[in-house]
Amino acid sequence: MRVYMDTSVVMGRVLGEPGAIDDWSEWEPAISIELIRVELHRVVDRLRLRDRLTNLEFSDLRSSVQKMIRGFEIVPLSRAVLTRAGDPFPTVLGTLDAIHLATVELLGEAPQLVTVVTRDERVARNARALGYAVV
Repeated sequence: MRVYMDTSVVMGRVLGEPGAIDDWSEWEPAISIELIRVELHRVVDRLRLRDRLTNLEFSDLRSSVQKMIRGFEIVPLSRAVLTRAGDPFPTVLGTLDAIHLATVELLGEAPQLVTVVTRDERVARNARALGYAVV
């Protein structure tokens, strides 16, 4: 069983948000797209710029993010992923979420062999509609 993890799961864990998934050791290595680095670093920088983090907290959080994603199998952002992301999905989905789900679809695995881990209801709804198990 392969596990695809989107940005919402990692960010929830890093920020210690309520309902965050704390233990994903059974899913290692999880798969994600290289977009996850950009999304995570943008969130951390946005927190810094809104004065929600001290410089030390910013540095620590950025290090935590980098450490976590080192354990991932990172899929490159390709033309095929972008093309699929531009095609229709079963329900409403934003651009970055469409890129995540396009990546899942292009892993080359049957849906019953891939689990999508997300905290985003729109991603979960679309993943289920496409035949993937969702955590």
